[in-house]
Amino acid sequence: MGVGIWERDNDTDPVDGKISRPRTRNLTPIVRQDEIRDLFKEKFGYVEDEDFADHTPADQEDVDRFIHGGGSGPDIDDLHLDCRRGKGSGWNKMAMELMVDELMEKVKQDPDRRWPTLSHDVVEELVWNRFKRLMTVWRDARPKTGVDGAMEDLDELERRLNDSRDDKLKVYRHFTRRNSVRVSVYD
Repeated sequence: MGVGIWERDNDTDPVDGKISRPRTRNLTPIVRQDEIRDLFKEKFGYVEDEDFADHTPADQEDVDRFIHGGGSGPDIDDLHLDCRRGKGSGWNKMAMELMVDELMEKVKQDPDRRWPTLSHDVVEELVWNRFKRLMTVWRDARPKTGVDGAMEDLDELERRLNDSRDDKLKVYRHFTRRNSVRVSVYD
C-alpha cells in the first residue's frame, strides 16, 4: 500500500470504550508518499534521490524573464527547477503548483482512489516537502569552499558525499534494528 498519511477509523475499542492502539487494519489511506515521489521521478527523470544531484537547473535568463513578467514559466513536460533561489523563487512556486495540479488530476481520474479529506493545501505541502528534500540533495552535491577559500576538487567532493551517505546508512541501520528489537520484545 505504501507509506502515507493515515486517518483512524476507530480510536476506541467498541467493547470497553478504551482508547486502542492504532492498527493497520483500522486505518484508511488518504495520501501515499510514493505517488508524490513517483511523480517527481517521472518529471525529473531520476531513479534514486541521489541521482537528482545531476539535475540541470532552469536557465537563469528564463527564470529572470518569468519573474519580471516576460517569460512563459516552467513547462510541465520539460520541468527544470530554479535550484539557486530555492522555495522563494516564483519559478519554483509555479513549478510546484503544476506538480500539485497534475497529482490532483491523476487522483480525480482514478476511480478506485479514496482521498476523502485531502485538501489542495495538504498535497501542496507534501509536494513542497519533496522539493526541499531534493534541493538538499542537489545543494549537497555542489563543491564546497574550504576554510582557505579553495573549492573542493572532485576527489574531495566524492569522499564527502560517500561519507555522508555512509553516515545516513549507519543511522538507518541503527533505527531499523531498534525498531526490530522493539517489535520483537513487545510481540
